[in-house]
Amino acid sequence: MALPLYKGVSHTPPHLHGGLLFDKFFNWEKLGTKADSANKDRYLKLFNKDWGDQASLERAKQQIIAIVEYLNGQMAIFKNEWRFVTGMGIDHPLENGLSWHPTLGVPYLAGSGVKGLLRAWCKTWEEFDEAKIERWFGKNSEKDEQGNAGRLIFFDALPVAPVVISSDVMTPHMGDWYEQGKTDHSPETIPADWHSPNPIKFLSIKECKLLFAIAPRRPEFVNDAIEAMELLTNALKWMGAGAKTAVGYGRFIKDPKANGELNDRIEAIQKAREESQKEATLATLPLIDRLFEKYKTIPDLVRALDNGEFEEETKEAAKRIKELMMGTKNEWDEKGNPAKSKAAKRTLIVMKYLDE
Repeated sequence: MALPLYKGVSHTPPHLHGGLLFDKFFNWEKLGTKADSANKDRYLKLFNKDWGDQASLERAKQQIIAIVEYLNGQMAIFKNEWRFVTGMGIDHPLENGLSWHPTLGVPYLAGSGVKGLLRAWCKTWEEFDEAKIERWFGKNSEKDEQGNAGRLIFFDALPVAPVVISSDVMTPHMGDWYEQGKTDHSPETIPADWHSPNPIKFLSIKECKLLFAIAPRRPEFVNDAIEAMELLTNALKWMGAGAKTAVGYGRFIKDPKANGELNDRIEAIQKAREESQKEATLATLPLIDRLFEKYKTIPDLVRALDNGEFEEETKEAAKRIKELMMGTKNEWDEKGNPAKSKAAKRTLIVMKYLDE
């Protein structure tokens, strides 16, 4: 077997994709042999740092926000209360894997994992009936029945800031029983306290903030998405996501500061959308109506009138402005001195266009 091209390389580039390093560039002492403890320790230490480029994470975050907001979905940023492990069952030379995003190079929780977590919570703790489970999460096709997609769309839970990773360890005491004790009940395999612990090192996430997002598949399912996000909040807090949740891993709570910034961004998007829709609506109106929508105050309308913005509708605009001024206290002033009274000056301008 030929040696890999990276054999003997002792340094890692500063912006190396963490998943590529973890999955493809393991430092074997000898190809085809099992790594010893020292080799594992040396390799895992390469990951004891922050992972992720802030600019790339921010771009991904803004893309998700724009898509989910457009779909009238729900979003929230959660931070882990304790360590978090995702993709532990993925095959790896160190026995335990870690799920890395293919382009961002950071650990993440796939949308299928978010969906599975919420489904388990709804079925176990909310006691949803099977009909509602199928409505929300869909149904796999069977031999005689056609499958269907659920009402909800689950997005990958992506980090919004670099992720802090560190080595972790678990010490199972009864490995022989797990492997063969279910059929062999000899003293060497039964679960008992005389067995020696077997320390197994793996990577876990020490600190992370993940953006969770759920969107309705159709507009009429908006309320389902709202309820789903509320239940997901409980599921993340009490059940946990990823592996080793039975011992406290994967518990998440909402991050108040990050969600405040998220809400500000959503409000800005909504405001921009409303302005765009308003402009599109105005574009369909006649010129005179469009300008009356654009200029809300009498001074602005009179200024637009005098600047010729109403074009061939000038006289009709002057009539409407006069009616507006007469209906406003102290605005229509035919007897005042234009040099001293702004109302009289505006009245004089409007009368000029009425006489044309």
